[in-house]
Amino acid sequence: MRIALFALLLWLVLWLMSAALPYYWGNPGYAAKMEFLDEQRDSFNVFFFGSSRIYRQVMPDVFDAHTQGATRSFNLGYRATFNPESYYLLENFIQKKAVQPTYILIELQPFVPIADRNLHTVRSNYFLNYHYFSLVKNEYKNERKNSPCTSKVQGEFAPQNPSKNSSDTFEVSDEAAANHLNNLRLSFLDNLFKHNHSREMLLSLLGQSDRDTRALGETKDGFISLDKSALQTKGLVKRHAEFLAQYDTTQTSFEAEMNSYQIARKDSLTHSTPHLQKINQLIEMADHQNYTLIFVLVPKRSELLPTFHQIPIENRINLAYPQEFPHFYHNKYWFDKKHFNETGAEIFTQELGKKYIEMYVQKR
Repeated sequence: MRIALFALLLWLVLWLMSAALPYYWGNPGYAAKMEFLDEQRDSFNVFFFGSSRIYRQVMPDVFDAHTQGATRSFNLGYRATFNPESYYLLENFIQKKAVQPTYILIELQPFVPIADRNLHTVRSNYFLNYHYFSLVKNEYKNERKNSPCTSKVQGEFAPQNPSKNSSDTFEVSDEAAANHLNNLRLSFLDNLFKHNHSREMLLSLLGQSDRDTRALGETKDGFISLDKSALQTKGLVKRHAEFLAQYDTTQTSFEAEMNSYQIARKDSLTHSTPHLQKINQLIEMADHQNYTLIFVLVPKRSELLPTFHQIPIENRINLAYPQEFPHFYHNKYWFDKKHFNETGAEIFTQELGKKYIEMYVQKR
């Protein structure tokens, strides 16, 4: 009886500690950026959300230079910030109403399975409340019911496979699907009972937790290229070297990308998925808080076209169409198979700025 009472008391203490923390406490890069913004958040009118495909590829100074003085932007992306964490951060971010009409450009992503190696870590579950647990579980079930494939994003330090084309889609066995769902349940329970959370929460309350301040970048706008990070990270150096060894930088992946895009374009959603329902909910929530939410389909994510095409046209930007952006696919602009190098990121950001002007500034 005493053990049970002690366990209950400990759980209540941990929950009180959790309630006292900012919503982003488990993401060291996003936390550093939000604490940097602090009182100056309202001076920005464009924010970028997403994984390393935003964090490493969208340069706010370049974007602002191409929007005719209409924007002051900040990159809130961070490595391995996949869904549902990305939506969790966004949903909390927009709880504070914008003082001026503000645009949020967020990377369109699938719901990414929690890898075995990431189980029981704070980063993999601090955001996984019952709402997001149910959302992801229902999306997994929908995917298994309606398609033999699912999607997976490779993180910054994941190995690259040059034998495959650029599609992130791969066939998932029943055993793998069951493992994805099991890892989701375990991670939800970890968050519910604050398993392995106490140390990190205490450090956060004391103001001593790790913050990845390097994520702010040299110009304090939230962007840092993979090229720059590779100067301090051996894993990135190795990954870039492997890419250079496997791919001819004088060549292009245009044909492979175009083929993937054409195949994906033939697919269509015939029903509203849990993911799409969440997207529409976020768009509505953002609108009520003086934000316009825009989903960006980045290069080499053509498998997401069926979902992308169901998003309202005024809330989406397509940068994944190889026919429109053939220059994206020159290997010389890539750091690895999934991410631009700094030169590529600048080109990508310029095109994003042009799309933004075309769709949201010239039509005002």
